[in-house]
Amino acid sequence: SDLLRWRPALSLSGAGQSLALAVDAVDGIALPGLAALPLGLAAALLVPVAFVARSFGRVDMIAIAFHREFGLQGADLSAHRPELAIALLSCGLTALAVIGLDGQLGLGATLLLPATVALLAVNPLLRHGLARLLRGPVVSVLPDRLVTPTLTALPRPCPDLVIVYLEGLDRRFLDPSSFGQLGQRLDRFAQTGLSLTNIAQIAGTGWSLAGMVATQAGVPIPPRGLHLTRGMDRYHDFMPGVTFLGDILAAKGYRSRYVVGAESRFGGIATMYRTHGVPAIIDRTSMRQHFPASDIAAARAGWYLDDQMTFEAALWQHQDLADSAAPFALIVETIGPHGPRGILSRRHNQDGRATQTRDLARSVACLIDETLDFVDTLRQRNQARGRDLRVVLLSDHLNHTARLPRGGPGFAGRNTVILSGDPARAGQVIDTPGSMVDVFPTLLDWLGWADADPPAAAGLGRSLLSSAPTLRQEFGLRRLNAMIGSDARLAARLWGDRG
Repeated sequence: SDLLRWRPALSLSGAGQSLALAVDAVDGIALPGLAALPLGLAAALLVPVAFVARSFGRVDMIAIAFHREFGLQGADLSAHRPELAIALLSCGLTALAVIGLDGQLGLGATLLLPATVALLAVNPLLRHGLARLLRGPVVSVLPDRLVTPTLTALPRPCPDLVIVYLEGLDRRFLDPSSFGQLGQRLDRFAQTGLSLTNIAQIAGTGWSLAGMVATQAGVPIPPRGLHLTRGMDRYHDFMPGVTFLGDILAAKGYRSRYVVGAESRFGGIATMYRTHGVPAIIDRTSMRQHFPASDIAAARAGWYLDDQMTFEAALWQHQDLADSAAPFALIVETIGPHGPRGILSRRHNQDGRATQTRDLARSVACLIDETLDFVDTLRQRNQARGRDLRVVLLSDHLNHTARLPRGGPGFAGRNTVILSGDPARAGQVIDTPGSMVDVFPTLLDWLGWADADPPAAAGLGRSLLSSAPTLRQEFGLRRLNAMIGSDARLAARLWGDRG
């Protein structure tokens, strides 16, 4: 029967076979014609949402709005073709199934209306817009809580500073009950420094640039509303009225550089760093000019160069920076366990070529090994030169892969933050409920640069080395996220009213 022919359409793995069987299933059935158009539109609207959810684990409305405005220059989404194909097929086959069932049962399009409403109801984009209309603006005090960091007037040592953003390597990977001994080496490293173990992800901090802004400026990236302009090339500065770590480093005479294995113009990253005291950026284009073409080809996986090459470029930068008497800051962004497909560097593959993998455990282990080997090399070099070195290892955001164990209590939904290099705080653990915006003032406090009276604060963050309550403690995650997502005044303050 026609009804039985739906079963193989749902079970066959070949996309072409599935679509052919699905079309065959409705062959000969009286289709509802134009009555099916709203259902088709509802299914089409669900495709981009399903694609984002499969590619990045969740649908982040602020991230979508930000990248819609500031563009995806330098990105290559070809690695996400399987996720796009699955999104198209799942939404398309759902619509065909409803149409076929409606025709088979002879309901005269009776089933189509509730099915259309159901597809619209599960669409996060539409739910978000409707919720904003019904709820209205949330009363927010966030703009009044913004603080420009107050630095101590006393001279403080200026150690060399290295910050490594561990792409998506949140604390769940340190949970032995979920991942065994996977994070054991990183956990041992954490015991040599100060660990912040209760750093949540709040709205506006859930992608790489947003994580860097939060931890270097103490603010999230709030939505800016609807704008007709696109592309960061149209903007000459980034949050011009906000004090970033790079601004402080520049004022203290640091030579600062940022290293990443992708194109730095993606999503406004280069503009952010160049606006705030880090003019030297080494990215994929720079590496092509420095490394042999054969090495570049072997290191390329999608639109990224592997972390092995990123750390090699960072070591090359360190060699130059450490030869100067001035203090330096080296900020490195990795890619390893980015999402549904992680990247394995060349040294972790027998054929010596970087590859994409669905085995996130392998890409996490690879990133941990490469990061700690990199840190060991820097420490040896600095020690040989008699230079003080502080190292910060932190995840830029929670991992984008939805099909991973969340981790147990003390690990789930928490970012990795390790500050190493101050012997007085070796082995210290702070479990105060905070968020990524609290990392920046804590970092300044840890470096001895922040005035402790009143307690160190920067942006919306408060130092976790003090007893000052954090916004997360004061409002809770749910209310804090609602305020960030709807506070137009906060967005205007942070963006300097640029439209």
